[in-house]
Amino acid sequence: MNRRFVKLFYWAGAKYWMRDLLLDCLPMEYGDIYIPFAGRLDYLQILRSLGIEKHVFASDVSLRLAMAHNGVRDFCEDVIPILEEHRRYHSDDYYLAIRDRFSPEMPLAEASADFTYISRNSYRGVIRMSADGRCTNVNARPNFNFDPEDVREHSRFLRNTTIVAEDYSSTVKRAKPGDLVFLDPPYQGSLVHGCLKFPDNAHYRLRDVCNELDRRGVLFLMTNGPSPYIRHIYRDYRIEGIEAPRILGRAKNGGRDTELLITNY
Repeated sequence: MNRRFVKLFYWAGAKYWMRDLLLDCLPMEYGDIYIPFAGRLDYLQILRSLGIEKHVFASDVSLRLAMAHNGVRDFCEDVIPILEEHRRYHSDDYYLAIRDRFSPEMPLAEASADFTYISRNSYRGVIRMSADGRCTNVNARPNFNFDPEDVREHSRFLRNTTIVAEDYSSTVKRAKPGDLVFLDPPYQGSLVHGCLKFPDNAHYRLRDVCNELDRRGVLFLMTNGPSPYIRHIYRDYRIEGIEAPRILGRAKNGGRDTELLITNY
């Protein structure tokens, strides 16, 4: 397996640490792959590095993020010179100007470069959004740097992948019996993209969606937080505790914590 892991976007809740575990966690046989809660698409990168070339349908509620992935996938050589321009003009005022110019109608290459620039200069990769959909991040770094090869590698692992902006429940409805769904929801008490709350009733909704997937014969693999609440609502499924690194809150636990791996197979 390719040991180099590309981190084009800085992203809280990354899953790169699962690259040595994922092969042993997969079912023996499965059809198409679905990845809602896409985030940086770490799972997809791991799958591609394992030589798994099946079509993947990915989604995220963030239109900015979906456009960023699509821009890198389809126009990576156009993204690179825009990132070079961001590096050349980087400053606090320039950062705010780029942060605020997002539009759903903007070219994908520009949207992708802008998102990469914003995330790599945000504190620990956390993208914060206001209730009315505005990005509220401020510049956290004196210099902006990137590697053009990371852009190209990110584009390569997105091959044979469809990426849309939509709710996870719409994405998993597309799955057929025998398909595999990866689920990496916000953990209990956390946020989605800085403003969309994922309270306990949202976890119940997700559990009900998982019950429906199981009823339809769709396989799912979920990572989630180790709270008693999560263990309780998924008690009818296989639950395994695995050790994971922590970026946020590292000082509290030495940088390690337990995550739950929940499957219906």
